Amino acid sequence: MLILILRDEGLINNVLSWLRVISHPLPLLYNQPAILLGLVYTFLLFMVLPIYATLERLDPRLVEAAFDLYATRYRVLRRVVWPLA
Repeated sequence: MLILILRDEGLINNVLSWLRVISHPLPLLYNQPAILLGLVYTFLLFMVLPIYATLERLDPRLVEAAFDLYATRYRVLRRVVWPLA
């Protein structure tokens, strides 16, 4: 999928040339930023799924207790949810 977006005739180059921002295609594929983008896209799933599983098992009574003690949403996230995740 990323190859279809980043290649010379891909989505990004077509949009930029249609907007008259570039006159010839940019070499977006097979360079360091493209490799980094591919790695992030691939490993993002391996980060999100364990965090989701941990947050799903979080006891809602802990969050409710924090709100009962007048904590703001940000403080509940920072002081309760984040350390447990």
